[in-house]
Amino acid sequence: MRKVRFHDLRHTGAALLHEQGASARTIMQVLGHSSVRVTMDIYTFVRLDERRDAIGRLGDALSEDTDPGRPRRFVIH
Repeated sequence: MRKVRFHDLRHTGAALLHEQGASARTIMQVLGHSSVRVTMDIYTFVRLDERRDAIGRLGDALSEDTDPGRPRRFVIH
């Protein structure tokens, strides 16, 4: 069995809460941080699919084409 540190469990818990849509303030309080900035800077991240979705929505907003079936112009690798 792989050795797991308590700190690893905190990261996993924060990531799972974030994935499930918990607010940053809620995650902060669960982890016992005094600042939401610590929680956001260290324990959470933006998933690749979230970044792609955000860029796609930006492309849609900037596009004059109203065809929703048209492929998006912006891609993140």
